[in-house]
Amino acid sequence: MNYGDAKALPQNIIDAMSADDRKALGVKSIEERMADADTKSEREIQNLVEAYLIQLGYERRTPENIGRGMPRSGWFIHLVKTKRNPILLDLLILSHSGRYIELELKTERGKIRPEQEALIAQGGLLARNTTEAMGKILEWHEDVLKHTYSKSDRIEDDQTIRHDSKNW
Repeated sequence: MNYGDAKALPQNIIDAMSADDRKALGVKSIEERMADADTKSEREIQNLVEAYLIQLGYERRTPENIGRGMPRSGWFIHLVKTKRNPILLDLLILSHSGRYIELELKTERGKIRPEQEALIAQGGLLARNTTEAMGKILEWHEDVLKHTYSKSDRIEDDQTIRHDSKNW
């Protein structure tokens, strides 16, 4: 079975595949990803969450990726050295509709800095393991898919980015 770039397949297609086909392609169902969620380091959580976002159709926003065209679902920006950046959490996910979420990824014992607490109090999300992060992302992603906003709706919605739709 040849699907080309299997990581670009929609999650519902991956979930419908047989376990053998998924294994051959190196992709996992949502349930398999959740079972892998018992991670030991923040870096492992971040890697699994990024792989999950790619399966949902999001791409890391880099100059190279922007030049390739628009991803199926939207972009994600993962800040690696957030200790030097007190204005964003670890992960920013942007949908094509202009909606976004910010996630702080921590281990069960990971410490939250005061500036992170402030961002979480203002609507950011905290995930202490991969299962929690994937669950929050999936809930948000499904909500984005259910709603199609007009430009005026996006401007009124306090959970969205205001932008010129021609740039998307």
